[in-house]
Amino acid sequence: LEAQVQLSRPSGASEVQISTDIAVVRRHPLWSDPELPAGWTLHSAVVGIDGIDGYEAEYLDDKGGYGADVLVLRPRWRPYHLAAGSGIANVWEARVIDGHPALVYYHPAGAKTHRTRVAIFDREGGVMYWVDGVSFQIRGSPDAVIAIARSLYGPASP
Repeated sequence: LEAQVQLSRPSGASEVQISTDIAVVRRHPLWSDPELPAGWTLHSAVVGIDGIDGYEAEYLDDKGGYGADVLVLRPRWRPYHLAAGSGIANVWEARVIDGHPALVYYHPAGAKTHRTRVAIFDREGGVMYWVDGVSFQIRGSPDAVIAIARSLYGPASP
């Protein structure tokens, strides 16, 4: 089974300009520097892809390899139902993290998975916090990727 997201009404995202200039992306109102392992660096960032109000940032791990992809956005359609199941080798779990509905994707054997993915949706703010952990340092650890996602909004704002 794949994770399912059912959608409701539009969230009211306005037309957004596209930019790959990191300085421009960092001025986006949703921008937040995530708490990452020591030595990780911001490699690239983009704002406004497909007119979505939000950004995507790519981070490199301390060895210069692909570490994580971070997306923070106001989706045009808000999920009102999240469902998850297990696939052949990987698991999708529906969870509640800091009072927010969330999906967590990982391989039960740990680092054998290609990535560990966490998506947390803040219903009140209409914001999705999505982290794909790819580095060997975090990809087998749902807890490590959840911590990165939580650092984007902080536990004080559920």
